[in-house]
Amino acid sequence: MADGPPGPPPKRARAFLAAFPDAASAARGPAALQPELLVGFDPVRQLVRRLAERYGHLADFAADAYGGRCVGVRWRAEAFLPVPPRSAAAHGVLPCVLTTTAARSAAPPACVPNIVQVLAEMADIGEGLVCDVVAAPSCRRMA
Repeated sequence: MADGPPGPPPKRARAFLAAFPDAASAARGPAALQPELLVGFDPVRQLVRRLAERYGHLADFAADAYGGRCVGVRWRAEAFLPVPPRSAAAHGVLPCVLTTTAARSAAPPACVPNIVQVLAEMADIGEGLVCDVVAAPSCRRMA
């Protein structure tokens, strides 16, 4: 180890110190500076929260809290059962057409989620953060 005072801080640190001098940080306090410094800001966590608020009825969402680069989406099986259409979700559904005329006349119209539309909306919600949307094949086979 070299004797003497340490060298100057790296250029990034000098820019930070110039932006927040000791007098300003002491006068305003750390709590007032926290929003400006983005301490605790986690855009992936916010994205997962927004996706769960909007599409929690269709899927479960998860992300690696330790710096992972992917957000996992696990579709709920019950979300794909045909249900009567709702006006609030009409933009993200596909109509189910029954094949027999007797069943078609007896049953009310039914819809299932339009996965392509939902994935496109998820990408729009994460604009600037989402680079790509990939639909991975299921690891389980349908019986």
